[in-house]
Amino acid sequence: MQKSVFECGFSEGQFELVCNQIRRIVNEKEDQVRFYPMNHACQEKVLVLGAQPNFTVSDSAIIL
Repeated sequence: MQKSVFECGFSEGQFELVCNQIRRIVNEKEDQVRFYPMNHACQEKVLVLGAQPNFTVSDSAIIL
């Protein structure tokens, strides 16, 4: 079992492209991929422990 979390900033078009690509490779009987959209208010509440990211995330952040 592997549990990974990725924070991504996508445009709407990029998000659709990524979703379509993941749909092609995911095994729907065994795998699960979740997308959690984050608005600006949610992003302000993110707590980062350890090394701080050297980038900013736009309003179109997705937790994958």
